[in-house]
Amino acid sequence: IRITNILKGQPTGESYLAERFTEAAERDLDAIFKTVEPKISELKAWPTTQENYEACFAELAKLRAPLDHYFSRESNVMVMAEDLPLRTNRLAFLRAVQGLFDQLFDPAILAGEARR
Repeated sequence: IRITNILKGQPTGESYLAERFTEAAERDLDAIFKTVEPKISELKAWPTTQENYEACFAELAKLRAPLDHYFSRESNVMVMAEDLPLRTNRLAFLRAVQGLFDQLFDPAILAGEARR
């Protein structure tokens, strides 16, 4: 939900570049993301089954600790940095991470918003 709130109202369209990361927490999260994302894509390509969803959730769970650290004070990651290229890259990265969750969850429901 935190990522959804950060991305609300932010411009879209850019892809992130890992070489622009300046903090270890960004690089750590990206490393896990790059292992989880293809596994989820592969699982989503198969027919929908309880086992596939459970496997997708297990993969997503691998992002929890790196995401918690990414958003911690100790990480020194300020998503809304004053440096515009840095901020744009961080927002694009979070949008990519959010995309994994969006494949399995409806962000409006998670945020408590009613769909009409």
